[in-house]
Amino acid sequence: MRHRREIIYLFITMLIILTLVQTASAQQSYSMNMARGALTLAYLPMQEEKVTIKFWMKSELGKTLLTEIVTNKGQSITYRAEEVREYRNRTRLVFRGWYRDSELVTTNQAISINATSDAEYYAYYDVEYWIDVDLGYERVSEWIKRGDELRVEVPKSKELSNNTKLIFEGWSGDFEGMNRFIKIEVYQPIKASAIWRRQYKVYIVSDPQAISEIVGGGWYDEGSEAVIRVLKPVAFLNNGGTKAVVGEILADYELKNYEDLKFENVSEVSLNVVSPIFVVVRWRFYHHVLISSNYINSTMADDWVLDGDFAEYEVPKEYRWDNGTMIKFEKWVGDITSDLNPIRIQVRKPIRIRVKWRVFYLVRYESAYPISTNLSNQSTWIEKGSSIYFNASPTIRLLDEGVRVVFQGWRGTLSQTSPCLMIKEVDRPLDLRAEWKKQYLLSIQAPDEAKIRDEIWMDSGASYEVYAPPIIPLSNDSRLIFIGWAGYECADPLCNITSISKPINLEARYRFEWLARIHVVGYDGEPVEAVSLVLRCGEDSMKLSSDSTTWIYEGNWLIENATWKGFDVSPRQSIYIERGIQDITIPVRVFKAGFRITDYLGFPVKDAEVSVSLMNGTILYEGRTGDSGEMWNVGPLPPCDLMVRVKYLWFSSSRVFNIGSSRPITVTVPISLTTIYISAGTIALFTALITFAAYRKKREMLRREYYEIPPEYPPPSPPVMEEEETEEHVVVSVEDVLKEIEDEALKKLLKERRRRG
Repeated sequence: MRHRREIIYLFITMLIILTLVQTASAQQSYSMNMARGALTLAYLPMQEEKVTIKFWMKSELGKTLLTEIVTNKGQSITYRAEEVREYRNRTRLVFRGWYRDSELVTTNQAISINATSDAEYYAYYDVEYWIDVDLGYERVSEWIKRGDELRVEVPKSKELSNNTKLIFEGWSGDFEGMNRFIKIEVYQPIKASAIWRRQYKVYIVSDPQAISEIVGGGWYDEGSEAVIRVLKPVAFLNNGGTKAVVGEILADYELKNYEDLKFENVSEVSLNVVSPIFVVVRWRFYHHVLISSNYINSTMADDWVLDGDFAEYEVPKEYRWDNGTMIKFEKWVGDITSDLNPIRIQVRKPIRIRVKWRVFYLVRYESAYPISTNLSNQSTWIEKGSSIYFNASPTIRLLDEGVRVVFQGWRGTLSQTSPCLMIKEVDRPLDLRAEWKKQYLLSIQAPDEAKIRDEIWMDSGASYEVYAPPIIPLSNDSRLIFIGWAGYECADPLCNITSISKPINLEARYRFEWLARIHVVGYDGEPVEAVSLVLRCGEDSMKLSSDSTTWIYEGNWLIENATWKGFDVSPRQSIYIERGIQDITIPVRVFKAGFRITDYLGFPVKDAEVSVSLMNGTILYEGRTGDSGEMWNVGPLPPCDLMVRVKYLWFSSSRVFNIGSSRPITVTVPISLTTIYISAGTIALFTALITFAAYRKKREMLRREYYEIPPEYPPPSPPVMEEEETEEHVVVSVEDVLKEIEDEALKKLLKERRRRG
């Protein structure tokens, strides 16, 4: 056991010695690459696999390899980067942190890693530039990160403590231009200076202070010329009571080696500015004597008097103006009080004196009607401050029926509407006038529904507007319509009465209207449709149609125009429409005609075809006559020339007629069946008569022959012959002949009708 323990101790000692030897060898191998950093290696037990670790420095300007270490895998490595790396070109790099593959590892300068594989680590640095800007009164020097914004601002002017001021004029160096405010992004070192112009201050004081405005003080460029000028060489003090005159001007340079200057009796000097200058303006004084007055002249005396001199003044004892004012001298008041006139005073300071007067005013009044007052007459002198009064009551005075006067107020110097004018203290000339206004009564009559005032007093010459509602509804089917004014010439519902000069009785006239239905009838009293009407009553006119509803009023209405189917059917007559009639009948010249068809013998023609047409051939009506040969109620027809055509059998006849001139209308055809029947009967009668006559004649001849037969021949027996003759002709008569002729004619007429049908 003892030997075994010694062997173990020996083995451990050899391992320690071997480790120290390897550490010394590694430090000697990498000593050249460790100039800027410190590297410490701690070896694990020796391994044959090696890894490479690279350390880089990287910034916006690029990257640089710091060191490269080859070591055993698993070895622990520590490397420390510099915090700041500064260069001669006013540029430096400031350490930000260690990164691997764009990922932050640590922000510490020292990094410790376990070398398990090849790797690269980057020490990122921010680039900064040195900024050096001389502002003249201070210096701006600092490091600015690359890309950051630099802001530099200088005032327009910079005043120093020794009465010296700098005026900014621009930049030199890396800054250019005249802009006082510089704002840039830094990408390089900057060196710039502000350019200034030097000025000196010129002080001006007045002895004594604040006498007059003096210009020329202030800041001047070095080497320029300052002009000192007293704007008012004669200045007024003590509210204008003292006058100061420039005596001398002194210029004191702050530089002791520059001669001071003195100017007398001048108000303007020029000075060369080589240092701050102190200027003193000295004055001489005079006193002002002013005598004022409220009357005559506002300024009785306005003199500049040397201190200690005497002055004498005098004013009128009494004075009057044309405006009704009178004054009397009372005394002097102000800095000096005296009742002497004239007065002599010694001036040792600014003096203000006012002349005091006793004031009287002329008071006048007038009125067209009696008033009460405490004045003895209408024009008198009243001392200022006295009390007077006027009373114009009563204010309304009736002069005549519908005419009155109303007190309007006092006019003139004073104006008020109250009749009682009380002036406690008279302070001006008064010219008063009691103003009265004449009024006339305007009486208005109108229906209560119009809601118009009934009586109004109007000023003479005034104007007044009265409005009458054009339409006043009474119920669903009645209303009042404004038709005009009576008592004054007005045409519109809005009556403007101008320049009223007398009482006026004004009446708003309305007419009663109601809804009525219009019916149009022809001359036969039957309704006619589609008639357009124009009705007129006085100046009113309305257009309407048959069977329409309209507003109507009582009166005599002229049927001015009536048109039916393009024809003028106006009756040219008036109808009187009574109040309240709901159905109104309007007659028009539309007719229904009647026709009588006869033949030349005057017999009526039955079943004659009758047609009525216009002159242009337009057929208005067609029909047939009855048994009486007449045809009635043909129409309605217009009142114009018409053509009637009649066709009967083989005859045709026409006639022009005007329905307004004749009725019924008779049309004649050459022949009718009645004429034919009568003609046939007449012919048959004549034939029978002729036959009978021939028969009688023949009989007479036979009778004569019988009596002339010779005796040897026995005559025939007459009675037997007569009986035979009588038996042979007993069936022949005129009635039979006429009847047969009539039957034949009737058969022909029926045959003809069947043929036509």
